[in-house]
Amino acid sequence: MGNDSGFVRFAAICSCVSGITTFLMWYLSRLIPATPQFEQTLQLANNSAYMLRWWINFAHIFFALAAYCGAALVLRRRSLGWAVWGGLQFGIWGLVELIGVTVAIWAVNRGWRAEYGTASPDRRDLLRVFLEAWPGVWNGLFFLLLIAFLLGSLSLGLLSVKGRGLERLTGILLLLSIPLSVMIILGEYWNVNVASRLENIVYPVLQPASRIVMGVWLWNSARRLKQMES
Repeated sequence: MGNDSGFVRFAAICSCVSGITTFLMWYLSRLIPATPQFEQTLQLANNSAYMLRWWINFAHIFFALAAYCGAALVLRRRSLGWAVWGGLQFGIWGLVELIGVTVAIWAVNRGWRAEYGTASPDRRDLLRVFLEAWPGVWNGLFFLLLIAFLLGSLSLGLLSVKGRGLERLTGILLLLSIPLSVMIILGEYWNVNVASRLENIVYPVLQPASRIVMGVWLWNSARRLKQMES
């Protein structure tokens, strides 16, 4: 389909777009009301901000995966093995999150929640079992994707932090996402309130900025690759 520089340029654009979608997902999550009661969660399928966030999340994963593949491609010059390992971890992250997001859109919201209001009593009992089990399933998937994301960030971060300029900055930002992932894990799974508060402050700044900086670095890397190829 072409040379490496073309893909890296494509990955650079995807990385910048993923920075925008990251911020949009965070912003839309602020517009979604808390839904502690089962009956209130049924209305989420009709909440435009809630459903838009899921669809943006779906698209975001493809953009981010392209960006991380581009980064792994550029960093293979330092260590092919660690670059491939890091790329595989982000592949696991993307696949697991895509599965969870797709189930949330089509099964949980477009299916079970949408059907619940018109279902027969017996069918409602079954749907309620599915809907009440879903948070536990999502928590399991979310834990796996967090660990994969942490390992991918560690691998590519340690490779890129050895560089200079934007490459080094990209590595630093990737490595900073490791304590952020730990904060999310502590907040979500061990109810550490301090970690949750720190995550809410750091995430909307660090993650969009990290992906935009990566995009600029990848764009510059594509220019250098183009010169080498010619």
